[in-house]
Amino acid sequence: MMLIHFLCLFLLIACFILSLYSLLGSPWTSFKSNSLEFTHTLFHSIKSPEKYDQANYQCLIELSCNSSEDSDICDISNKLETAKNIFLGFEVTSIFITIMLMERIILKTINRPFGSPRFFLFLIWISPLIKCAGIVSFLIVSNINIENSKKSGEVNSEYGVYLSFASLALSISCAIIMIISRIHNSLRNIKSLITVSTGKFINPFLMLLVTQALFALSKVYPTASFNEFSEITVNVQYVNEINIYKNLPIPCVSGQECKISQESCNIFESLDSVGNAVFYIEAVGYFFVFLWFESFFHLILKIRLGTNFLNHLYPLFYIVTILTSLIYYVVRSKISYGAECNIENFSHGFALCAKLGTTFYIITAIFATLTMITYQLIFGIFTATMGSGDRKIMAEPDDLKKPQNSDIYVQDLDKTADNTAADVKTNPGTIITVQSIIVQECDICKQAFKPSETGISEGGKKYHYKCYVLSDN
Repeated sequence: MMLIHFLCLFLLIACFILSLYSLLGSPWTSFKSNSLEFTHTLFHSIKSPEKYDQANYQCLIELSCNSSEDSDICDISNKLETAKNIFLGFEVTSIFITIMLMERIILKTINRPFGSPRFFLFLIWISPLIKCAGIVSFLIVSNINIENSKKSGEVNSEYGVYLSFASLALSISCAIIMIISRIHNSLRNIKSLITVSTGKFINPFLMLLVTQALFALSKVYPTASFNEFSEITVNVQYVNEINIYKNLPIPCVSGQECKISQESCNIFESLDSVGNAVFYIEAVGYFFVFLWFESFFHLILKIRLGTNFLNHLYPLFYIVTILTSLIYYVVRSKISYGAECNIENFSHGFALCAKLGTTFYIITAIFATLTMITYQLIFGIFTATMGSGDRKIMAEPDDLKKPQNSDIYVQDLDKTADNTAADVKTNPGTIITVQSIIVQECDICKQAFKPSETGISEGGKKYHYKCYVLSDN
């Protein structure tokens, strides 16, 4: 079984890497229009004529749809932008599901609580379906040619599309292996329910939601402004206001400005470089905030997931990444409150005036830190109340109902009470309490195994399948 775990983990990691590289770094489409050649990733231009320098799909729409001569480019870019947006919704969801699957397989491998096995099975089924839906949607909406031979007058696929096919194949293979091997479930199901109140976690959970709302506002409102011939406002990725470039990506504006002014070209290229770095730092941060959010959700539902160490670590890593992205942006973009907003002497540096988006960005970092501190204090008290919470617990068989009260009743096969509490003797049907563990012997535990019955192995012994055993080991 351990080999199956490692095989599935390897397939998921390979699927995750291929998905990210296909999404962020590889070309997806190429086409010709009026003898002009274009090659694009989902987010950037790789090859384009000088007139459309660095123009991605969105930029092509803005630059071509106002001209009757470029109507073909306008139609193609509209289809590709729509297909990209639909695909992104499915693909990002698929990536987060892949992260959850990897997390659960690692936890299962090291014998730690991995949550509900039914939800585990749901994730196994839904992962390839979501990924497949995204790819099919992109192919249909974009009307892309995926044949090996490129056709003139059509949008042709590049190797990014084939990498997405490969990641889908890995996802399907992994799902088949996990379902056949029943990796989501076993006789020794490492799952435990929390028996103390978790309502105290609702407060930091709501604080985290407020933090993410503030982060969204920092992306909506402009983060900075500067003066050239007129005032220009920008955020990390887009230009908010500058003549005909409103709401266009900074690389698109950079490509247009570089044909006009070297000074403006240098400014926007600098802002583009900063924006790309901030995007990747924030993406890493959202990896950890997602795992933190998942931990929150399971705690509120009183289900163990992961280890206390990791549940302490996720918020710390998230805070580090969000502070790093903020500091990097402020320092590299030379932004400050009350700056003169002067870029006339770019060779000697330029100053950006901080706007409302930057204020929201700073408040986000402060509020996230307060959320993390609140969570760490509550989780520390919680783990002290619950103990380590990482003990191994044998799941009861499917045909055995769980007790309806909060105590844990343990039915053993033979001499179980003596093994659980030394020097303690009890008659069948009696209940004793030893070290907060209640042990009940029943007549069925004394019966011999029938050939048709299945025993459960634990600690080198074999127990009757109707006995529920809890061990402190």
